[in-house]
Amino acid sequence: MLVSLALKNIRRSLRDYSVYFFTLVVGVIIFYAFNAVGSQTATMELTAERSRIMDLLQGALTGISMFVVMVLGLLIVYASRFLMKRRNRELALYLLLGMDKRTISSMLLVESLVMGGGALAIGLPLGIALSQVMGTFASRLIMADASQRVIVSGAAVSKTITYFAVIYLVVMLLNARAVGRMQLIDLMQSAKRSERVRLKNPVFCTIVFLLASTMLGFSYYVVGWHSQGITGAALAVHIAIGSLATLLIFWSFSGLLLRIALSFKDLYFRGLNSFTFRQISSKINTVVFSMTVICLMLFFTICALASAFSLQSGRSTFTSLCPADFELKSQEILPDDPTSPAFDDIVARYATCGFDLPSHFADYVHFHSYVDPNLANEELSRLTSNLVREDDAMPVVRISDYNALMRLYGHDELTLGADEFMLLCNFGNNKAAYNRALAVTGDITIFGHTLHAKHPKVQDGFIDLSSGHGNTGLYLVPDEVVDESHLQADYFMGNYRATTDEERAAVEEQCRAEYEVAEESSSSGEAHEDGSQTSFWLKLNTKVEIVDNALGMSALVTILCLYVGLVFLVASGAILALRSLSECVDSVPRYDTLRKIGADEDEVARSLLVQTGFFFLLPLALACFHAIFGMKFMTSYTALFGGERSVLPIIATTLVILLIYGGYFALTYRGSLRIIRGNE
Repeated sequence: MLVSLALKNIRRSLRDYSVYFFTLVVGVIIFYAFNAVGSQTATMELTAERSRIMDLLQGALTGISMFVVMVLGLLIVYASRFLMKRRNRELALYLLLGMDKRTISSMLLVESLVMGGGALAIGLPLGIALSQVMGTFASRLIMADASQRVIVSGAAVSKTITYFAVIYLVVMLLNARAVGRMQLIDLMQSAKRSERVRLKNPVFCTIVFLLASTMLGFSYYVVGWHSQGITGAALAVHIAIGSLATLLIFWSFSGLLLRIALSFKDLYFRGLNSFTFRQISSKINTVVFSMTVICLMLFFTICALASAFSLQSGRSTFTSLCPADFELKSQEILPDDPTSPAFDDIVARYATCGFDLPSHFADYVHFHSYVDPNLANEELSRLTSNLVREDDAMPVVRISDYNALMRLYGHDELTLGADEFMLLCNFGNNKAAYNRALAVTGDITIFGHTLHAKHPKVQDGFIDLSSGHGNTGLYLVPDEVVDESHLQADYFMGNYRATTDEERAAVEEQCRAEYEVAEESSSSGEAHEDGSQTSFWLKLNTKVEIVDNALGMSALVTILCLYVGLVFLVASGAILALRSLSECVDSVPRYDTLRKIGADEDEVARSLLVQTGFFFLLPLALACFHAIFGMKFMTSYTALFGGERSVLPIIATTLVILLIYGGYFALTYRGSLRIIRGNE
């Protein structure tokens, strides 16, 4: 009998359970799909580096899954509280008919088991289907061949069932506790309680709003346009300022909305607008903190999803920014003068170890970069000090060396006049700063020679092999300008003589062994008469290693961003939906009053649609505004992993938000409409 009653309750209240059940199913799908990524990649043939990063990804997913379980658990508990509130009159009736609280708890227990079992029964097959898509997606991210067969991860299934069983157990215990504490009089009078709308002082609200906007503007300016060299502590401060400003904006806006609406009397008294505005103001007043949390979660979601899609669309840059097989960079630094090293070149150093480095390469370029510690240009020097570390001054490269490198890379060569220079950079944030400096003055003095900028803006260019746009800036100058005594670093770039993958791997292994020997022989440094000691710095990069590492790290960041972003999106939609439905339950008497004074159903439905739409759009609109500046900050970091600025990530992010967040909006509106119409 108890089971039969529970099943009848579920069937009768199926629409009321829609948001709750939708959240359960989506949670199961996302949880399983991402925890099964490890099983999907286990069948792929991966290099050692990509395999290492996939193992790292699996560990990160396991750790994040614990956080995800906490978020989903809180959501499910919150949803169950709404359902209990929705059924206050029903529970009161059970008590009046003589049903004891233990029986009611048992009935709710059966309902929770049925709902949880149904969510797992539907969510797991859909999660398995999505995991196949995730496997294909992961294989594309790391450029590996995906298995064509359907893979079911037993570990992910077991983990999903176990974690959600724990969540359901907590929900059952909380429901039992709530039933034990409920009183009949409270259940019967719950529908009569309503939130009183209190008008806030408009002058004070305006001051708070302007103050919050100023705080946001300051943080936007620093993070968006002066993010170079910003420390973690400073970034945390600006995040805190932005969070506090968001809270103040919602608080002040909730007080100003009704005042603003009252000032437009023709609009305010048209149709049911007065009722609609008061309902919106009442909702926002009661959920200021929730709105703030949801806005920040949506902001993180937008940035995370856009970054993930940006990284995925920018994978083609990996090979274009690695146009040679091999790079070796050497630098010898004197402790008392880090900008003026004096050293023998890396080819000679390899030769002293018994290795003929050039013999391994079909073609190569060997050149130096230089540094002028007395660079004379106030604006550019100021920017250089802000954008470049003091111990890593902007390099100067001869035009002939750069063109030789471009021939090796297969890129176009450049030309310079005897009194001209170019500033080359492909790192996004630095470009704008350098362009502003060049607009002020295009003249610089390098090694005592005054040079004029050939172009009024920074030109794209790079030297080092990289997976992203990492050249923060270098000066390109005529050969005769350079002072050979101010060496900065020694470069050796080349393409292997080998023609097959096996031969390239063998050469790479030998070069790596030679590198380690050369590095070991240089690690002790060289003592000087004054007691100082020269330290050596070597960097060996190969195209294979760079691409493998970039693909692996890009996949790791992309999948983690998608995972957390989707969970936050579900959490935001679910919280808003449940808050809105809960407010709607409290407002049923108001809608009954509207009908009694002659309002037709179409007008009531339109009013409810505006309220629900405003409730969902307000935090999303502010989150999008935050994201404009947040993504400006993030692009400098996604560029290091090959991320590209394009419209495609924005479109993909918009579609995901419309699908999930829009789904919650539709369910909320339909559920709210059902509540105010009293459909049982």
